Parts: sequence; C-alpha cells; structure tokens
Amino acid sequence: MKTKMILMIFGISLFFSCTSAKFEGEATLSGKVYDEKGRPVSNYYIYTDRGDAAVSDCNGNFLISNVTSGEYKIYGGSYGWCGSEMTFHFNDRKNILCIQAKSLDSLLPELSALIYEEKFKEAGEILEKSRRFNKKNPFFQAFDCLLEYSAEPDEKKREKLISAIEYIGEEKYD
Repeated sequence: MKTKMILMIFGISLFFSCTSAKFEGEATLSGKVYDEKGRPVSNYYIYTDRGDAAVSDCNGNFLISNVTSGEYKIYGGSYGWCGSEMTFHFNDRKNILCIQAKSLDSLLPELSALIYEEKFKEAGEILEKSRRFNKKNPFFQAFDCLLEYSAEPDEKKREKLISAIEYIGEEKYD
C-alpha cells in the first residue's frame, strides 16, 4: 500500500513537472503579428535586444528558435508599418508573443496633430522608430520633411517638403 501511494505521488509530481510551461534554458519563442483590425501582418521583422530575429509569415506567425528564458526588449517593423517596441518576459513556453502593428497610414493623423501642436520632439521620436524600414516610403519622407521644416523653417527645407509632397501627388512610388 505504501509503495502504491509513493508511486502515485511520484507519478502525479512527474505529470505536473512535465506539463509545466515554466522553463529555464532555451525554447522556441512563438508569436503573431496583427494589424489594428486583427488581420495578420506578413513580412514584419521581429528582433530582440539579444540579437534573435524572425520575419512573420503570410498568417502573421513567427518563430525564434533557441531563445533563453528571461526578459527581452522586442522590436519590430516593416515597410508601410510603424516601428514597435515592447518588453517581454519569456519564461513560459506556452506564452505567445502578440504584436499589434500599426500601419504607417494610421500614424499620419497623430503626427499631423503633434506637428500642429508644435510637439516636434514627440513627433520626431515616433518617426525615428519607423525610420529603419520606411526611409524610402514617400509618405514617411513627406512627414519627415514636414517635421524638419516645422521645427526650423527655411527656404531649403520648404523646397524639400514641396518636392516630397509633389512626389506623392505624381504617384511615382509603388
């Protein structure tokens, strides 16, 4: 009877230790990138402050293998999408990292309001997060020029801004 009881207790503790999602060491970090409407975002780059990286697939899913447990700064971005940044505690294998990506288009009203309110530093910080992936995006370039001109107007910056706006109007971009 004692042997059965010990085996049963051992079996129960083994079951709970095997099903525990908490871990130490390395595991695969899985996640999903979606937009403001809950649709998957593909080709969104995700990377950590420790050098791990992935790209979301057509369903918005991504995997990063051999990630050690711990706290991470997670960064993301892609052409046409705002840069993102968050802290993630990776100590549970069952956790799925969800990243809500904001389209660059959705950022334009916020940037316009900040520039109108002369909050140039805040507008600049928002643009800076998205620069890596959008420096060739014509809308990004126009807002970058608008911010630069608004903060310190001069004729050269004005001409650069007008040129950027005309470029959008001529639809020379993809």
